[in-house]
Amino acid sequence: MTIQIFKAKQIDTISKQLHEGQFKGLLIFASSRYCPWCGLVANDQLLPRLKASGLPPIAIVEFDIDDSTPLPNPSGDPSQGLRLPVSLSPRTWAKAHKIRVVPSVTAVNQQLSPLRAPLIGYSSVDFYGAYLEEQITESIRYWAKAR
Repeated sequence: MTIQIFKAKQIDTISKQLHEGQFKGLLIFASSRYCPWCGLVANDQLLPRLKASGLPPIAIVEFDIDDSTPLPNPSGDPSQGLRLPVSLSPRTWAKAHKIRVVPSVTAVNQQLSPLRAPLIGYSSVDFYGAYLEEQITESIRYWAKAR
C-alpha cells in the first residue's frame, strides 16, 4: 500500500478500502493552496504518522476548502463504505462543517461528518502529535464498529 495523503478525487477508492479493512480509520485534512502551515502539518505530522510502523493504517484525505469540484460518489453498494451526498465538494463540505481555518484535521464518519471537534491550526508543535492521535483513536474506534 502506498503511503500518501490522498486527494479528494480519490475518495471512492478510499471508501472501498475502508470497507475492506485496508484502512482502520479516516481523517479529512482541510487545507488550502494559500496556506503555508498546511505543508508543515502534512510533512511534519501527517506523513510521519502514516509511515510509522506498528500502528494501524489510516487514510488521510486532503480537501482543499477552495475546491468546488464535486467528489466522485463511491461505487458499489451504498450501504458499504462511505455514503456521500450528491454534489458534495471539498468547499461545500468545509462550509457545512464550519471549517474556516486551515490546516484542520478531523476524524469523520461514513457521511464525512466530524466525529469530534477538528484539530485546528498548528500553533503547538510540541502537543500536535498527541492531539492528532486523539483524532486517529476516535476514527479507529468508529470504523471498527461501522464495518
